[in-house]
Amino acid sequence: MPPTLAGGWEFQGDARRFSGEDLFNHIDGAAELWLEMGFRAATVQRYRAGDEALELEIYEMDCTTGARGMYLRLRGPGTTVAGVTGRHCGNRHQLLLQKGRYCVQVNNATGFSSSQPAMIELAKRVWETLPADEEVPLLQVMSAPGFRPGTEVIFRGPYSLQSVFYFGEGDVLKLERRIFGVAADFDAPLGGVCTHVWVPFDSPAAARAAYEHARSHFDAALVPVHVRDRGTTFEDSAGRRVTLLVGECSLGITIDAKDARGN
Repeated sequence: MPPTLAGGWEFQGDARRFSGEDLFNHIDGAAELWLEMGFRAATVQRYRAGDEALELEIYEMDCTTGARGMYLRLRGPGTTVAGVTGRHCGNRHQLLLQKGRYCVQVNNATGFSSSQPAMIELAKRVWETLPADEEVPLLQVMSAPGFRPGTEVIFRGPYSLQSVFYFGEGDVLKLERRIFGVAADFDAPLGGVCTHVWVPFDSPAAARAAYEHARSHFDAALVPVHVRDRGTTFEDSAGRRVTLLVGECSLGITIDAKDARGN
């Protein structure tokens, strides 16, 4: 971390470091999600110049896929900022970056618009110190026709899966905080939008076991209406269908179309 920035910005106090479940002492509300996605450690440092203050948070994950998953969750509309390089988004209140297994947040703690040049400088200098970026092969399956950019979600357990759809209580898909899956919205053939979910496993036996566990542990509101050897279709009280399929080494789920308003 740079000790000073242009304009008289300097470290304020010592850097704070958090590892493992100690993260609850820093971000209690979202710590479970970070841990599920592979959080290892975080370093937090404050900078000050007169009445203005910035906070730098560097989160180290156990792999690039977990870091990208957190970035996708935190990016919001994903607006880029002039002068910032690399994968990022933000505004004058916060900058978010992701490179390799690191997620970085630069927070404008006091909210002054005059702090933005220092935010940009800090983001650029931190980016340059991080290890080389890496691709996330899991996201390649979302490149099929009809994909809606900006809707992709990476998950690794029940906390991260909740933003996609509520399938039931607990680790319904047997991800065990070890296996990543991906979901995204697509244009449905007959109009509206459907959601596709895909989870790769390391063997046919693991995929089959996850399928059997999922179809017997889906929420009671999802009623099976069509059962076959490699697939089961469920329907909720509103008539929306969820189809669970097992492939050679994967699970696939299609959540029926919703209209353009999200209904």
